[in-house]
Amino acid sequence: MRTNTGVNMKSYVRADFLKRVLFPAAVLLATSPVSAAVIFQDDFSTGNISKKLNGAAFWTDNSSNYQQPSATKLSTITVQPEAAGGYSVRALYAGTTNVAEGARPELRFNLGGRYSELWISYKVYIPANYYHRTGAASSNNKFFIIDNMMGSQFMDFETFPVGNGTDVANMQLKYNGVNHDFQGGASQWYIGAPADRGMWHNYALHLKLATSATANDGAAQVWKDGALVREFLNLPNYTPGANYFEEGYLFGASNSGFAVDTELRLDDITFAITPPLSGPHWMP
Repeated sequence: MRTNTGVNMKSYVRADFLKRVLFPAAVLLATSPVSAAVIFQDDFSTGNISKKLNGAAFWTDNSSNYQQPSATKLSTITVQPEAAGGYSVRALYAGTTNVAEGARPELRFNLGGRYSELWISYKVYIPANYYHRTGAASSNNKFFIIDNMMGSQFMDFETFPVGNGTDVANMQLKYNGVNHDFQGGASQWYIGAPADRGMWHNYALHLKLATSATANDGAAQVWKDGALVREFLNLPNYTPGANYFEEGYLFGASNSGFAVDTELRLDDITFAITPPLSGPHWMP
């Protein structure tokens, strides 16, 4: 659990949030076993990812990762102690000298149920040596993906290099079996800009699927350190017979790879069907 982040949580303006972006309470599908607002939370204080709650859990199979020829180690997901106390998830991207070699530490999750609307919050540490390089045939890196386990529905946030080691995030949508490619936005959402490095950052996501084949009421919103950095409203993202989220992963494939070992961290994560507005598992 982390308490010393790079933002002042008291600065959030809850009234503005309620006025502008709070949607009606999430519709919980009949197949879900959860009646409470929170589906799953973890601050990794146990020193591992073995926690289970409401059928939801994290998992990773480090043996399925691969070691690139020029790397000296395997890219892995582990839980490691923090210098300031407590534990957090470490996503180690093993450094490679060949720009054609990537890395793939994936922290996977299964929600233990099916949900049409989710609020997700977590903290990510961007290391001081973060540098999203270019030169590979594909230089996009995964950041957060959630889907319905059937391949017909997902929301996917990935990062793309824009020079000087900096990257921006875009969203890819797939619904009703059709991929709608990456959606940009009016503003740039930076993940690893120089000002982001060496700090913890708070992320919150609101993901909502459309309620019918004729409704345009889906949404995808992302807050970084309390600021709304990406917003897509009035989405027609409905998939008949499979209109739900059930699994996904954080971090994952870095097609660009990193020249040196690069460790991202994750802590204090919450999956919920309504937005918790206080405490370490926060929403904006």
